[in-house]
Amino acid sequence: MKLFDKHRQFWVIFDTSQYPAYYRDVHDLLAAPVGHVLRYQYADAWLSPKAQQFVTSGTQLPILLAYAQKNSEYKRGEKKSEPVDVTAPTVFILTRLGRMRNIVREGSKVYFDFEVGSYPDNAKTEAISGLLGPLVTANEVPWDKWVTVSESQDLFREISEGTDEDNWARIVELLGRAPIQFANDAFWRLKGPFKKNGDLIKPALRKVRQNSEVRRISSEYVVRENKSMHLQIVSSIPEQVSADRPQYLVEAEVTGSEKLKVIGSGGYELRHYDEKSIEYVSLEMSPFKTDAADLVLQTTPSSEIWTAGAKLDIRHSIRKSHWISLLGVVSGVVGLTLSTLGASELFKNDALNGFKILMVGLLLLVATKYILTGKLEFGK
Repeated sequence: MKLFDKHRQFWVIFDTSQYPAYYRDVHDLLAAPVGHVLRYQYADAWLSPKAQQFVTSGTQLPILLAYAQKNSEYKRGEKKSEPVDVTAPTVFILTRLGRMRNIVREGSKVYFDFEVGSYPDNAKTEAISGLLGPLVTANEVPWDKWVTVSESQDLFREISEGTDEDNWARIVELLGRAPIQFANDAFWRLKGPFKKNGDLIKPALRKVRQNSEVRRISSEYVVRENKSMHLQIVSSIPEQVSADRPQYLVEAEVTGSEKLKVIGSGGYELRHYDEKSIEYVSLEMSPFKTDAADLVLQTTPSSEIWTAGAKLDIRHSIRKSHWISLLGVVSGVVGLTLSTLGASELFKNDALNGFKILMVGLLLLVATKYILTGKLEFGK
């Protein structure tokens, strides 16, 4: 994903994960495949003055996402986690890069739809300090503000270097180390999806409109029927984990349609820097019909309140090619017309030509059935 363009500014958005409803956001952010669209919401009061200025004009700006917490153990309750030492310094861990796609203000809340990209390099400590330092001085970081805008484009470029493999592994080590809240959690990410031949399937952006206004943007993968696909799931276990840490799995299932199917058991064990393939297929579709199916990937076991890993819904739209459907319909109309014509009274005295036309029509009807259903036999 191209992040550097004519704009000097970029968004800086923070997670603090102190509420159960938002704790999983960091896990989902780290796990989502490139191009996947996520939605964050913040109260208007948590946007800096700079961010307020870009709510209507910053829909295509790059984004830097970061996690912030006090350098202290946290005590979890049913509704919120709190640092044991509220005076401890704040720790910042960069988590993801991306691009803003849509912003909607509704009452006192602002909704951000953004597309995730590569992973930032937390080893560039000087660049990180240079980028975040002015924001800290201006009180534009938690626990004053959660959304702001920076113009440190050169530093943004520097922390964007390196490979995703190295940068993601470093993020996992930082997040998985006590006293960070995510210590002992499950860490995994997705690459793909890929076609059978290994080509990457790029997501499409779907716009939800209301009175001609775009209210939400989401991502989906448009796939044809009878296609084999796979996602690569990469997992890592931090070096410092407790002895009672559970053995985590990712379970895959399809919801919303029977036209998408996971191959195999659907369970994938998470080990130290391991990579597995999640294979799945799209099935036969009716002409001119599209089915929406979600490939749901969920970490287990997980607390009902404080989830220990990501849960992603990867939307797929399965359909038969419109051109094939149109070809099938035209073939069927012509076949029916010819078979009716060949058996009609017009060829009562020209049986041979009538028979030829009838046979061509029947062959076209057979071809129609194969084009639309992939089957040659009748009566099923």
